[in-house]
Parts: sequence; structure tokens; C-alpha cells
Amino acid sequence: MNYKQNKIIFFFIVFLIQNLFVISAPLVENVNKRSFTSIEETHSSIYFEKPSHWGEDVYAYVYSSYVNELPYDAGIPLKQWPGEKMYHDKERNNYNVNFAYKYFNHNSHVMFTDGKNQIPGVLEEGFTLIERGVYNENGLKAVCDYGNTCKKNYALLFYVKDPSWKKVIAHYQIGGKGEWEDTKVCIYDLFQKKYHHTFDLGNDDYITIAFTDGNGKWDNNNGKNYRINALEDIVIVNPNAASVPSKKRTYVPQYIHTTFNVYFEKPSHWGDEIFAYVYDFENDSTTEGLENWPGRKMALHIEEEIELNGTKNKNNNNNNKNNNTYFVTYYRPVFTPNARIIFSDGKNQSPGVLQEGFPLVRRGLYTENGIKAICVWSNKLSNNNNNSYVQYNDCRSTYAAINYASKEDWGFKAYAHYQIGNGQWTKKPVEMQHQNYDTNEFVLYVDVGKEKDLTVAFFDGDNEWDNNNGKNFKVQPLTDVLIQHTI
Repeated sequence: MNYKQNKIIFFFIVFLIQNLFVISAPLVENVNKRSFTSIEETHSSIYFEKPSHWGEDVYAYVYSSYVNELPYDAGIPLKQWPGEKMYHDKERNNYNVNFAYKYFNHNSHVMFTDGKNQIPGVLEEGFTLIERGVYNENGLKAVCDYGNTCKKNYALLFYVKDPSWKKVIAHYQIGGKGEWEDTKVCIYDLFQKKYHHTFDLGNDDYITIAFTDGNGKWDNNNGKNYRINALEDIVIVNPNAASVPSKKRTYVPQYIHTTFNVYFEKPSHWGDEIFAYVYDFENDSTTEGLENWPGRKMALHIEEEIELNGTKNKNNNNNNKNNNTYFVTYYRPVFTPNARIIFSDGKNQSPGVLQEGFPLVRRGLYTENGIKAICVWSNKLSNNNNNSYVQYNDCRSTYAAINYASKEDWGFKAYAHYQIGNGQWTKKPVEMQHQNYDTNEFVLYVDVGKEKDLTVAFFDGDNEWDNNNGKNFKVQPLTDVLIQHTI
């Protein structure tokens, strides 16, 4: 066979291969793609030992200390009161139920009921929701490891590592005595680089800990190490874990579970389809990850009072909203100092053409003239005189939002000591709410009445103050400013 014949055969084979691949190629246009399921969507159990006089059907109700976050925000698949029915494990003589991992954060609380009795009692705050926690009528009793061994002296560690680390080693000392030991920490969530370990503290009630990659890099909390108490569910984040580079915004938190509503009272002559457009006024561009003009379609807001028995009552007592109020929900990273919002029905817009949008405020209620109020879910006694309470959206033009980013070593506690106008300072610092999952942000809403501002300093609950180097901080109502710590 000569060279010319070889060449003809070669091209013939190539022709056949090309056509066979074309003929046999699968049609993929209508194939549904699957994505990686985050650990946040997987589940973890909690357990409850019911009192002997309770009925056989037991429920667990989970809510947030920010009651507008859970379970009432759109897309949050949690049940209204009395909550999720628990499974009776007769062999272990307790009840259990599963919740998605994303609900196990420091704002979430749980209450137990059989329909007649409830723990904690009416108007009392629920127990902190702890992954694999064992509860009784007095609160959290123990936590369980993955082998279902439950102890009162377990400490749960969750650690988010530096992205450059290939492994995590915990260097720890149980209590304030004894030898320092090392243990390799196992991966818990590959997607978020989160690691987990359960420590048995024996007769001690805390553990001192630092972390290393085994190759000379350390995270020891700036030389002070970290402390985890027994029965505490804590996430420690490496200082380099959240340093995500971005050209369009400067603040990107490690997690974005927290959402906030924004409200708009449309003018009577506008159409019924309302849109909210959020953009970065400094870069004059649509905020990263959001819709281009005219923005995100808003939903009509139906004002309700929600009783803890699940009953919804139309709220006729809130004069701050009319029947033309719409709302839209955004994640926490959208709310930056440069964020502006414009409302439109496709023909009309507010603010007008070539005008700068209104500053974007979490929980802000807007009209065509700008922000009118801040809306905060609050509790009040029910009108049904059944010793229960209802949750309602309390909108006030006099609310000042004290937003504070504390030092990392303050942990999950921060207190605000404030003075409204020239009035008296609070008798003692007021505990703030932990604002955003796995960050050091806190918030406290204060009604300033007729005053134009308040003065505030911050306290860690132990012995450290942040008073802006003796000058304190100022906060005005209807603004959304995150105060950074100065110590």
C-alpha cells in the first residue's frame, strides 16, 4: 500500500469518526443541571425529654431573635406554631426532630409544646438552638456526638480555615491545666472550608485552643488563643477566611444567610407592577449579582399579626403603612454605603430621571419622597386574651438602628450604652442582637422620639469598652451605618 492509499484511508476514517460522533451526540439542551448541595441544606437533629404529665404529641417550634428572619421571610420553609412534630424514640425515651443546618445559628431559638403546655413559658425567650442538643424542661442538658453518645461536658468546635491551608490541626488544652495536645480536625463542609470536632472536657467546663496548618502557619487569636465552653456551639473563623477580593464592593461576608426586607408605598396613580432597582452610585453600575433596570419585581405586602398558635389576623392598627405597600428581599451584602435604590412601575420612577437613588436601608419603608420609617418585627399581647402574644411589623420614623462591628475576640456578645439626645444614659448597657451569621455584626433598634440622634458606646460584657477614643459614637434615625470598632 503506497503513501497515497494510506492518505485516502486516513481521511476516510477521520470522516467516519466525525460523523459518528455527530450522530451519537446526546441532546443536552433540556437536561436539568444539578449543583452541589451545601451543608447548610443538610439536616441535624435535636432531642427533647418531655415532662411526664405532657401528652404524647410533642412539637418543636424554631424562631429567630430577629423574628422577621425565621420563619416568616419568603423562602424559609419552617412551620408556624406549634412547629415541627417530633418523633418519639421509645428506646431512648425522648423525642427528636431534624432541622436544616442553616438554622443553627446564634439568633435561633427553640420552644417545645404538646399543644397545651409549652417550654419555655409564654412571653419567655426560647432556648438557644444547638446542633444535636438534648433539652429538657430546664433547657439544654447535653449535646451528642455523631455516635449518639450524649454528654453535658461536650464542646462543639466549628472552624473556617484559611483558604491556603491544606489541613487543620487543633492545638488545645482542656481547662486551665494539663498538657497541650494536638488533634487533626476533620472536614465538615468542603464548600465553605469548615472543619468540625467534638471535645470531651471530662470534669472541666472549657477548652483553650489554637490552630495550625502543620507547616508553620498559626491562628492563635493574636496570641490570646480561643476559648470554647461546654455545651457551646461556636464557629471560629480564621481572620483570612473572609478576605474575598472584589473590584465592585469592599464588604463580602463569609456567609449570606441573613436577608432583609425593603418596603415601598407606591403613589396611587402608579401601576400595580412595581420594581426595585439597586445600584452602586460610586461606580454607577448595577450592584453585583442583582437585576439590571428596572430591577427586581416587588410583591404586595399584606400586613398581618401572627399569633404563636399559627393564626394570622389582618392588622388594622398600623398607621405607618397603606394598602399599596410592596416589599422586596435582599441579602446582607447588598446593603453597602454606596448602595442606592430606585422604584419604578415601568413608566414612573422615584427618584426621578437623572436623580440619585435613595440610600438603601435595611428594613426601610419608602415613599416617593424617600425613606419614611424603619420596620422591626415586635411582640405584643394578643387581643384574644389567651395569654399569648402576636408578632407584628412595627414601623416608626423615629427608629435609630445602632449597627456595630465588634472586635473578633468579643465573640457573640456586645452591649450598647446609649443616651438619647441630651437625656439620661441607660442605667446599664443593653445587649445587642447578633446581626449576621458568622460575623461580628450586632444591632439594636432604639426609638429616639423627637430627638435627632443618640450617643453610644459599646461594651463586651466583661471589662473592655469601645467609646471611639473618648468621643463616643453618634447615630441618626432612618440611617443604616455600620460602626466599626476603634479598639
